[in-house]
Amino acid sequence: FFSDLNFPDKSLLKENFYSVSIAKDFVVFLITLSKLHEIYALFNPLAEAREVLEAELRRREAERLFEKVFKKALHGMMIVERLKIKEVNEAFKTMLMYDGDDLIGKNPIDLLAEDERESAKEVYERRKSAGVPVPPREVKFLRKDGGTVVAVL
Repeated sequence: FFSDLNFPDKSLLKENFYSVSIAKDFVVFLITLSKLHEIYALFNPLAEAREVLEAELRRREAERLFEKVFKKALHGMMIVERLKIKEVNEAFKTMLMYDGDDLIGKNPIDLLAEDERESAKEVYERRKSAGVPVPPREVKFLRKDGGTVVAVL
């Protein structure tokens, strides 16, 4: 019977199906549950595409939720990539007294008070080279008006 079926891997069928003849020309197949998902994929060529699509939808939902939390947060937050600010939320702009997208593209170290910059560069290099998370610490940021504000970084 298995030789009549057009499957890419017939051994998968033989190893995971048990046939029980009930009547002439009628056979019931019992499948081991541990391999059910593998057999399903053979019968359903769209299963992998569906999994990829579902993963993409979950990723988009996670991004949407992150963006919502980021924008609405009461704490100042910034997204930094390769020492360039990519995005800041309203609370961060308010904290440093900036408007619009004035902070986008800036090096975040340049927003720190002069006496904070050298240690911030060292922390960045250590984190970059070792990939080790840095414990939170208080730093002084420079506001647009020249004043400072202490924040946890």
